[in-house]
Amino acid sequence: MNEITIAITFGIIGAAVRALSDLLYARALEVKSSFNGVITYVLLISIIGIFASIVLSFSPVLSFLGGYAGVDLVAGYYKLMISKKIAIKKKTN
Repeated sequence: MNEITIAITFGIIGAAVRALSDLLYARALEVKSSFNGVITYVLLISIIGIFASIVLSFSPVLSFLGGYAGVDLVAGYYKLMISKKIAIKKKTN
């Protein structure tokens, strides 16, 4: 198989493991969620996992870890943007 295909496959597997662990954790906390919300979350985490695994496509193990940790990367950027309070100002004429 192509290296990109292998990276994507292992990225999806890593993202699926992460989604399963997050969903089990949410169930343990008795968080209410809808079916559409869960499907959206799984699709989003899979897309993030695919891109993270392609970036780290040196080996199947790194692709798996990239897929698993891709959500942490996005969450870290989100927390950084919130803590720095990055704002886009409009230019006035």
